[in-house]
Amino acid sequence: MSIEFNCVRCRARLQIPEEVLGQKTQCPYCQEIQIVAPAVLTPARVQFLRLLQDTWAVFCARFSEFLVFGLVVIVAAILINIPFQIFGRLIGLLDQFPREINIVIIIVSVVFFVLAMICGLGLVVGSTRYALHLVRGGPQKLSLLIPRAGQIFNYLLQYLILLLLYSVFTVPALFLIRYAILLQEHVEDAQPMGTALLVCVVFFLLFFSMLVSARLGCGVAFLVDRNEGPIQSLLSSYAFSAGNTWVIFGNLFVFAIGGMCFTCCTCYIGGILLLPFMYCFWAIVYLSITGQSFPRPVTAGPPMQPPATPQSGLPPLDPLSGEVDGWPRSEPAKNE
Repeated sequence: MSIEFNCVRCRARLQIPEEVLGQKTQCPYCQEIQIVAPAVLTPARVQFLRLLQDTWAVFCARFSEFLVFGLVVIVAAILINIPFQIFGRLIGLLDQFPREINIVIIIVSVVFFVLAMICGLGLVVGSTRYALHLVRGGPQKLSLLIPRAGQIFNYLLQYLILLLLYSVFTVPALFLIRYAILLQEHVEDAQPMGTALLVCVVFFLLFFSMLVSARLGCGVAFLVDRNEGPIQSLLSSYAFSAGNTWVIFGNLFVFAIGGMCFTCCTCYIGGILLLPFMYCFWAIVYLSITGQSFPRPVTAGPPMQPPATPQSGLPPLDPLSGEVDGWPRSEPAKNE
């Protein structure tokens, strides 16, 4: 198993075998010699405004890198979606082909569906890895978007676990939504009740999904950054997000509302920026709740005003030299 870390000098994202932890290693970019020790994670509390400000500041400071990141990810997602569209239309025309050709179409569709799903999961893993690299101050390195096969398999298992968890609440909610629609269509007196039920169920689904994301959303970051297994990474996300649930939930709510408005106002072109922005947000959430440091952009404050002259008319004191208007400051006489 390999360990990833940032060079202490040039902040490049490096990878070494786990067996050499605690030994000296040399950065191939800046030639800095350093000892890599396994980082100890400590749970930390985060503040609502601080998390919001850090996400915005880091995204603006690395805007060009995140923009390129968003373009690459969206182009890759479009390419992955093309086989779905092609074979989806072919399946719809199965009744027009002989049976042998239908069997071939179905087999090829299943194979391409599995490959496209693996590529999509790998894109999520690589995007998380690259976002952590940028937030930590590393240079632009698009090769980090290519994940390792072991991490794709672990994320596939993690994805299936999350899918099962969501289905426990989603499936009954879908039946309730169907029941509410039937009430509105067939029972005239029950239309207000059906509308109220529909609104409550949709609100519950949104609330539950955002709450689960607040507790388990950093699971992929633990999987990528700490090489944890699918179950252990979810448990780590659940444990470290304790005490920060509503802070993360509140930021997700703000970004969801703002992201939908921004995307609609820009005719969906804003998704190019919204996607890397959310990856930046989750990277900062992961680093913040685990007590890891990352370079925060420093904004210039108002210029400092020179100290005012005291009202007594005496010249101001130079705090560094201890002189008053060029003359040494007199010390009080000591009693012999």
